[in-house]
Amino acid sequence: MRNGKKPRASQLKRWHAAGGKIAAIRPAADPEPSRALLKYARTGLPWVTLKGAISLDGRIATATGASRWITGAASRRCTHRLRSQVDAILVGANTARNDDPRLTVRLAGKQKKSPVRIILDSHLRLPWTLRLFSRRKKPRTVVATLEALESRKARALIGRGVEVWSIGSRRGRVDLEKLLRRLGEEGLTHLLVEGGSEVNTAFLRARLADELVLFVAPKLIGSDGIPWVRGLSVPSVARALRLSHLSSERCGDDLVLRALFAPPSLARGAPPTQV
Repeated sequence: MRNGKKPRASQLKRWHAAGGKIAAIRPAADPEPSRALLKYARTGLPWVTLKGAISLDGRIATATGASRWITGAASRRCTHRLRSQVDAILVGANTARNDDPRLTVRLAGKQKKSPVRIILDSHLRLPWTLRLFSRRKKPRTVVATLEALESRKARALIGRGVEVWSIGSRRGRVDLEKLLRRLGEEGLTHLLVEGGSEVNTAFLRARLADELVLFVAPKLIGSDGIPWVRGLSVPSVARALRLSHLSSERCGDDLVLRALFAPPSLARGAPPTQV
């Protein structure tokens, strides 16, 4: 956890097994139990926040793939502040390849708070030239894949200081629930997902997201742009994914929307993350 000393996974599991109350282990300065810690103590899984930067019509990029910059500088600073509050940040292979992000915190005085970087790459096809795989000193970096750790590609990444986790498959892709379980075993209790359409859709279809943070820019891109989320196979409006605790505020020229995915059984009464 980012606020207060993060308890080890073994401590939380022993506490949970003993039937302890979460209030007894929250940081003294925190007036409310941490949502991430509460979920982790009950399930062993991290809290999952989906973050997106979109146009007013829900696009994350133009038809050509151009996405810099949809939102303004103030929203980007808020994103770095959000990164400094989580334990891990996740992107898919397409985002890693197309954007070549660093996924670090680049705010004065908070550079050391960069989260663990998780990259989904089912078949280890990403080029080693990406900044995420630089040999220079960097935050802990993990690639989640279906490939064996003994494979040539996996060994090459390990040789560059990158951790490679071989995760089980679900429909030919990395099983996200098993990945979350592994993150929990590593004591990582809050995951920020900054993925593209495919990753966002996968988390939503699997009902694995707990929270949504959307930075909405006053721009229109059109239906030929790339959407933030793709098909969810919702058969009727009544079966649509519902959210609660909806709030909004201005961030420069942009609007920040925050909400919890319903039902908020593990977060009832707790407000969404502040950025």
